[in-house]
Amino acid sequence: MDEDEYRDTYHSVNDLPCVFEKAALGRRCGCALLRKLLIAEREAASCGSAAAHDDCQSLLQRMRESARFALRQTDVPGRLPHGKEMKVQAGGLLGLQQLLSGGTTPYPVVPDVRALVQQALAIYGDWSALPYQEIVKAIMHFEGRRPRSRR
Repeated sequence: MDEDEYRDTYHSVNDLPCVFEKAALGRRCGCALLRKLLIAEREAASCGSAAAHDDCQSLLQRMRESARFALRQTDVPGRLPHGKEMKVQAGGLLGLQQLLSGGTTPYPVVPDVRALVQQALAIYGDWSALPYQEIVKAIMHFEGRRPRSRR
């Protein structure tokens, strides 16, 4: 299957892609609404709720905007390169988890993104009220997998 055919199939099968797909497929987070799909020996992630998708989309967009300077980006037109997108998604979720748990990171991964998002909205009421400077610190310190050395 070539890339164009894969993308067409992906978009026809996955009508509501998970906003945190890279982090979810990288095993950095889980979600009660996450649905995994297999397309041509590849994994994709779908969201089970349009309302949850909108909440996650709003959060991710704010995290991208807040992390622009830390990521050395002048603008955030959409998706970032893979490494930077992983920093924003996984690091941002871990930072939010740390913020909501009182400064400690209870888990090395985020077990349920939906529960975390709902907790953040319950505490802060609105995405603009979150202390993004604390989340950006976690984004900056997030390290993805180290490349394996070739022998």
